[in-house]
Amino acid sequence: EQGVKSRSHLIDMTKPPAAAWLARCRQVLGDLGARRLVSDGPLIAIIEACDGDARDIMIEMEKLARLLR
Repeated sequence: EQGVKSRSHLIDMTKPPAAAWLARCRQVLGDLGARRLVSDGPLIAIIEACDGDARDIMIEMEKLARLLR
């Protein structure tokens, strides 16, 4: 509908590259008590498997943190 479009602002929701999530994922893992570090490769694989879905990425970080305690 043209009326809605004329009153709206475009918000770019393009997913960032997986590497852009690394710092946040490491912070979340640390906050959740993970005691071991994970190299970039496995983290990027998890992030890419989530296809840019922030909720799925955080859920996967929670699961991983449990394994790393």
